[in-house]
Amino acid sequence: MNESFQNGDVVCLKSGSMPMTVVNTNKETNEILVAYFDLDANVMRDGFPPEALEFTHDSWKMKYCVDLHDDEDEEEENGF
Repeated sequence: MNESFQNGDVVCLKSGSMPMTVVNTNKETNEILVAYFDLDANVMRDGFPPEALEFTHDSWKMKYCVDLHDDEDEEEENGF
């Protein structure tokens, strides 16, 4: 089955992965370029062959936001 991925599509690896958003297609290398958050909330970008991807409707929500200032306050309170 030849799937045609478009910018903005939500995809995942057929072998399993977090949801990723298609941001571009590299026609020279035949790669689908995607962006996603890793488990540390860093934005990642990568390219995969279209045969490795499938559409998904799943989405992950970040449950916690890291605020470095809160960590500093907590350390001061604990004497560290």
